[in-house]
Amino acid sequence: MRWIALVSLACFPISTDACSFCGGNPAGRSTMREEYRSAVAVVFGTLKNPELGSDPTTGRTEFHISKVLKSHAIIEKRAVVILPRYIPVPKGETGETVVFFAERKGEPDAVRSRTSNAAILAYLTGMAKIEDKDTTARLAFAFQHLDSGDESVSDDAFLEFAKASDADITKAKAQLDPTKIKLMLKNPKTPAGRLGVYSLLLGLCGEKSDAAVLAGMINNQPGETLGGLLTGVTLLDPATGWKEIASYALDSKLDFGFRNTALSAVRYMHDTRPKESKDEILKIYQSLVKDPEVAELAIDHLRIWKQWELTDEVLKLYGQPGFQAKIKRNAILRYALTCPEPAAKAFVDTMRVKDAAWVKGIEERMKDLE
Repeated sequence: MRWIALVSLACFPISTDACSFCGGNPAGRSTMREEYRSAVAVVFGTLKNPELGSDPTTGRTEFHISKVLKSHAIIEKRAVVILPRYIPVPKGETGETVVFFAERKGEPDAVRSRTSNAAILAYLTGMAKIEDKDTTARLAFAFQHLDSGDESVSDDAFLEFAKASDADITKAKAQLDPTKIKLMLKNPKTPAGRLGVYSLLLGLCGEKSDAAVLAGMINNQPGETLGGLLTGVTLLDPATGWKEIASYALDSKLDFGFRNTALSAVRYMHDTRPKESKDEILKIYQSLVKDPEVAELAIDHLRIWKQWELTDEVLKLYGQPGFQAKIKRNAILRYALTCPEPAAKAFVDTMRVKDAAWVKGIEERMKDLE
């Protein structure tokens, strides 16, 4: 896909709620749908007759309108719009482009453009017809285009999933085709950054037998891919999945990155299936809180989730070898300050006597974060 940055005046909406296993920074990227909604006019046409100006940032290019996708008075009755920039058409390309316009002093102001073709035009037109609030319909449409032969369409369809929340993706699971997902997972041309999300999708719509497909792919995969694979297996075959999660999360010989990625699968299961996952989570965290390498992380998770079943185990850690570092003592105190159990209240009272300034400082920092 070739981008033409014309004028950086448009501000596109940014989502802060994204799929757990998308990777990268989807919140900082705009989908075609978002660009369409933000523009006052969207037009398909052809770039012609580019002319250089006195320097590379100036010049002019004719944009010949072929089809108006989103109309506005600023482009009505126009056959050509002059873009104030030298935009040459690379050899072998047609110059077909979709331009997104803002209004500036009653005139069309091109803020963004995308090199286009029939596939992109059909995709953008179809996506634009779907109401933004209908996330299920939007993801269903995007799913149909994940394996598009046009890279721009495929990338944008995936970005729709990457920017969707886990809850929205779950709602759309009936619109997913497990056979298609398995083909994409097995396709060597599938970008590695998509494997985690595709694994999650298969976990949501597949059958128990599909767990073997994902389990066979785990093999120390990095980053979000491992988290998505572990989650997919667990959704399809809980017994196997939790065993795999534990094998990574509890192995102190593994790099912290692998262990933390395994915990992303635990967080997903807690957030989406807290009751069904509670016992398995507690089994894993009962060991994690005793592991100095990851203890503060595990303790903070339990505090945030308000799971107090391991209160005695957490409080006993204070002062033990491996738990004397400030970061670990702070995690234990934060847990105790939040926990409603009598043992936690007694622990806090004892700490106030020993170091009132420390307790007060942690309380104030916790209030600042609320």
